[in-house]
Amino acid sequence: MPTTVSRAAWLDQFTTPTDAMLVSGVSGEMGTSLVEVREKLRAVEGVKERIDWQGVPWRWTFVYSRTQAELDPWAYLVPDPTRALIVVPLSLPMLEALPMRKLSRSIREGIARATGVGGLFWAEWELGTGTSPSDIVDLATASSVATPA
Repeated sequence: MPTTVSRAAWLDQFTTPTDAMLVSGVSGEMGTSLVEVREKLRAVEGVKERIDWQGVPWRWTFVYSRTQAELDPWAYLVPDPTRALIVVPLSLPMLEALPMRKLSRSIREGIARATGVGGLFWAEWELGTGTSPSDIVDLATASSVATPA
């Protein structure tokens, strides 16, 4: 029953959910990865986390930005109860600066599948599928440093 309530909270555009409501809606290995990634993102110096409605399909999402560049998010944690994601927008200069050969295979594959929209490439990884949360957070953190304030 709690998962149903949490899923409803994630879907309800007109009622802002708490972070606990969003996290509790994601279970199993996916939920464990969500908690781990969220803790690592929140531990980054100068990071600000907020919950924003991002529309369909992301709905209520944890959005991460540096405090001085709040309008320029560098990571999104989508607590979809059926397919939780972390999404990192990357500009072409950021992509060109990445040491691709040093990145793990799953990170490279996520970047290769990135969708280009508005000058950014939206790389995403499904949580709980074997991609190291630390690798994803390292990439997101590197992109946040490269993001102009």
